[in-house]
Amino acid sequence: MYILEKCDNSGIVFKNDTTLLKICTLEKNIVRIVTTQKEDFSDRTSLIIEKIPESIKNSVSETDKIFEIKTDSLIIELDKNTGCLVFKDKTGKVIVKEPRINGRMLTEFDSYRNVFDNEKEIALGKSVDGVRANSDAYETVFDKKLYKCKLSFEFDADEAIYGFGSHEEGFGNLRGKRRELYQQNMKACVPYFYSTNGYGCLFDANCFMLFMDNENGSYVWLDAVEELDYYLIFADTSEGGNKFDKVTGGYRFLTGKSPMLPKWAFGYCQSKERYVDAAELIDIVSEYRNRNVPLDLIILDWQSWPSDSGWGQKSLDPVRFPDPCAMTEKLHDMNSKLMVSIWPIMTGDCPNQLEMKK
Repeated sequence: MYILEKCDNSGIVFKNDTTLLKICTLEKNIVRIVTTQKEDFSDRTSLIIEKIPESIKNSVSETDKIFEIKTDSLIIELDKNTGCLVFKDKTGKVIVKEPRINGRMLTEFDSYRNVFDNEKEIALGKSVDGVRANSDAYETVFDKKLYKCKLSFEFDADEAIYGFGSHEEGFGNLRGKRRELYQQNMKACVPYFYSTNGYGCLFDANCFMLFMDNENGSYVWLDAVEELDYYLIFADTSEGGNKFDKVTGGYRFLTGKSPMLPKWAFGYCQSKERYVDAAELIDIVSEYRNRNVPLDLIILDWQSWPSDSGWGQKSLDPVRFPDPCAMTEKLHDMNSKLMVSIWPIMTGDCPNQLEMKK
């Protein structure tokens, strides 16, 4: 059974025998929800939210079964027995809700980290992404208590879900789909989704995540967090406007504004596995111009570094790219920009790596 613990500018806190639940109503129709099974909430610094706004103090009413929080445009209901959250517009229409039971599940576990012996030799190997450093000389030690979390939703039948970054799976709408969020060469992960019901959900988490929507339920799984911490951003269309734009405005309010790219960056960018030398790079752009095919940028990808200097060196091969300035000027004369891919993995004998070690 949840009871009201406190209500102030830090948020509205509820608790039961095992769990603390904080609900913060923020500006721009944003609600922050934080759940933990520890004695208090974490004071960690967010890596996602630019500045956490102060919660707007709202009164809480209750019946035998629910607590109710009202803002100018939202109604938030908390089931006293199950902890289920339901979010409605001011007319009482449901926008998004959790399943009646087990909507938020936290499972505590011990996390560990590896402490490496710097005196031991590091073994170097190669993969398709370049050099890999490996060492078996480490000690595994206890780090801290973390949670595996599962946040479930009950989506409407005609509700579409989009987001979680840029992936190459061949679909946009995530309904009936599975999407894994982890760092990888061809994935750009963003812990956020948007619903056509007019809300977005942003997770303040920096761990592996999984979105799942199938006949067994709809949920987001977080693999290792200090607490379950997420934001629901709602579209206030009382003054008109597009729902998506309204929700995106709330997302930018939390995470900060992105600078506008220069106009040429919205044009066509030509790239392939690699260009061997300066002559090939210039010839490709020349051929685009000869055929009157629009092109704004050409990309010089990997292995542009000196052939005998090691993997990932941040300088061009003097044999294949003898005059980088002249090459760049020629490209600019043809009204093309140049992008050079910077490889983060370096062999131990290249000058950049030696400099970094020093």
